[in-house]
Amino acid sequence: MQLQTKPRLPNWSELGKNIRLLAPGLLLSVTVAAAASFLSAHYGAPQMLFALLLGIAFHFLAEDGKCQPV
Repeated sequence: MQLQTKPRLPNWSELGKNIRLLAPGLLLSVTVAAAASFLSAHYGAPQMLFALLLGIAFHFLAEDGKCQPV
């Protein structure tokens, strides 16, 4: 005989907390990808090259307190 359990409802407060933690990094990644795509289309160099160079340029944000994991 199997026990019937209620389906688990999502914990919205936990989901909101996770989104707030991931939002800065996700926003920066999308911005770098869009900028690399734009530069690649206008200058004809590989998109990955521009993404790498932009990633190197924005590396200083890794030491910023807001970007550190909690």
